[in-house]
Amino acid sequence: MARLPVEISSEIFMQCLASLPLPKGGIAPMLFLGVCRLWNDIALSTPALWTIHSTTPTPSGFGPLFETWLSRARSLPLSVSLDGHISAEVSAVLKKHAPQLRVLELVLESPKQREEMIATSFPALEILSIQDTRRGGNSFLWGCVEIMRAAPALRDCEFTSMMEEQSIRPYEDPLHLTHSSLRQLRFGRPKDDGESRDRDLRNSAKLLNFLTLPALEILLDISNAHFLSFLGRSSPPLQSLHIKMYPDGGVEFKLDWLQLVPGLVCFTLDLDNFVGYPIPVLDRMARDDNLLPNLHHLTITCWPALDEGYKDLIRVITSRGRRTGLESFQLIFPFISLGPGEYLRECAEHKPHNEDIDSLQLCVEKGTRIHIGPEWKNYI
Repeated sequence: MARLPVEISSEIFMQCLASLPLPKGGIAPMLFLGVCRLWNDIALSTPALWTIHSTTPTPSGFGPLFETWLSRARSLPLSVSLDGHISAEVSAVLKKHAPQLRVLELVLESPKQREEMIATSFPALEILSIQDTRRGGNSFLWGCVEIMRAAPALRDCEFTSMMEEQSIRPYEDPLHLTHSSLRQLRFGRPKDDGESRDRDLRNSAKLLNFLTLPALEILLDISNAHFLSFLGRSSPPLQSLHIKMYPDGGVEFKLDWLQLVPGLVCFTLDLDNFVGYPIPVLDRMARDDNLLPNLHHLTITCWPALDEGYKDLIRVITSRGRRTGLESFQLIFPFISLGPGEYLRECAEHKPHNEDIDSLQLCVEKGTRIHIGPEWKNYI
C-alpha cells in the first residue's frame, strides 16, 4: 500500500465502503483510522470517504462525532440518514452543513425536531425522506409544505405518517407553494391498521391543496380528494401514479381527471374493499381507446363482481397489448381480516371462470404479464 499512489489507495478505500456507512470502528471508513498511520492519513485525505453518513439509532453524545465526520468531507455534497432522537447538538451540526446536503433521511420523534428542520434552509437538497415514528403522531401539513419550501432544488420527496392530529400552528394554513423542481412525491403509508392508513392518505390529499408542482412525474400513495384541482393547477407530466379512491355517494368513482394525465406509463388504482362491476378504469378504457394511450403497467386493487365475467378486462388487455404495448396487468384482491379459510373462500368466489382464464392465458402467451388474485396467488 505504501508504494501505491495516494489516488489509487483512496480508490481502493472507496470500494470498501458500505452503501450506508455507520460510525463504528469495525466498519469502513472508521476502520481505516486504526490500522496504521499511513491508512489513517489516506483516509483523512480522502474527503469522498466521509460524504455518506448513517446512524440508527442516534446515540447520546453523538454531536461531536457527527461534526467531525461531516467536516472531513470538506465541501463535497453530503448524504445523511438519522434515525431516533436528534439532540440539539446534532441538529446544530445538521444546520451548519445544510448547504452541502444533497440527500437527507430523517426518522423523527417529536414536534420540536420538525420545527428545527423547518427553520433550516437546504439550498442543494435533492432527495428528502421524513418519517414520524409515533402511532398517530403530531406531524402537520404546514410543516411538510415549509420543509419543501426550504429546499428549492428538491427532486424526490417522501413523507411517511404525516398526520394532522395536532398542529404547531393550528389556526394557519400554509402559504401556497409552487415547486418547479420536484419530480417525485410520495406519501408513504405506515404498516399499521387500515384506519391509520386511510387517515394518512386523506391527509395527503389535503396537502395537495397547498401545492402546485408543474414538473411532477411520479405521485405515489395519495387519495382522490382534491386531486382534480391539483392537476388543473399543476398540469404535471405524470408518468407514474399510485392513488387510493373512495366511492362518491355509494359506488360512483370520479375519474374525469384521467384525461389530464395522458402520459401515464405506470398506474396503480387502489379501490380497497370495493366490490362491483364494471371495474372503474377498465370500463373507461374498454369504451375509449384514446384514454391513457401510453399506459404500459396497470395495477388495480378491488374485489371484482363476476356476474359479467372478465370481459372488459380481456377486451382491454387484448386491444391495448396489441396497439399500445400494455406490458403488465395486476388485479389484486385486497386483504381483509378473516380467518385463513374464510379469506381463501372469499378469493375463490372472485376467481375468473375457466373460459376467462383460457382467454387471459392467451394474452400471457402474447407477452402481457398478468396477475389476478391475492398478492401471494395468481389464478392465471
